[in-house]
Amino acid sequence: MLKELFTYVIQKNVLPIARSFGHLYESISLVEREKRCRSHWRSHCENSKQFIIQQCQTLPVKKNILILGSGPLHEIPIEWLCRNFEDIFLVDVVHLQSVKKDCAHLKNLHFIVHDISEIEDEIQKTKTLIKKIPHFLTDHPFSCVISANVMSQIPLHLHNYISKNLKNSFSEQEVEDFLLESTKAHFAYLHSLQAPRKLLITDVETFYFDGKGHLIETHLNYSHLKLPAAQHEWMWDVAPIPELSREWEMKMKVAGFVLNNKNQ
Repeated sequence: MLKELFTYVIQKNVLPIARSFGHLYESISLVEREKRCRSHWRSHCENSKQFIIQQCQTLPVKKNILILGSGPLHEIPIEWLCRNFEDIFLVDVVHLQSVKKDCAHLKNLHFIVHDISEIEDEIQKTKTLIKKIPHFLTDHPFSCVISANVMSQIPLHLHNYISKNLKNSFSEQEVEDFLLESTKAHFAYLHSLQAPRKLLITDVETFYFDGKGHLIETHLNYSHLKLPAAQHEWMWDVAPIPELSREWEMKMKVAGFVLNNKNQ
């Protein structure tokens, strides 16, 4: 905990929303959580990497690739991508200094600091629930676009900020509808980007088990979206006991999708 706090304090050149919406803290926590849960996360990370490699291998042109939600790069085959593409663009609201240092030898890797939802700054300023489809880089062609385990994180950070800073400003239904719209907007954004292949990797179902391995609760994450058939699915042992609780553990079904260039 002290190490995470120290890293949070000394992190430089971050957007104000990275702290106020919890992105910086979450990025640092992810790095430490992966260390603690490495044996439980290994198959998830490998499945994610292999899905990306398999889909990128068959591209006729391997010029540039855009990755949304690159984070600590746990799930991204970054060395392979840098060997096989001319330029790799990593877009996230936080790029930790430790990640940049580890990747300093990859000269065709480009870190772009950007709020993928494109609404957090305006929400903070106006204290209203902004609905918007992002447009960043929609006029720029790519060989491949990847949304890397970020779609479910967008409403999570928005909800945490609203609960903490805009409490009682909106009804529960207004907030719930807004959070659903935030994932719809990301899905629409992916379709608007110019690339012959667009990949969506995201958790689609969440499971909670008690200490004896009995299923106690489950949630479908995107019943409001018309997702295509998954090309690959796997389970992610996200939080084994006692990572989040001494009484229950959390697992997720993760899926890799290939999107076409029209709205699904």
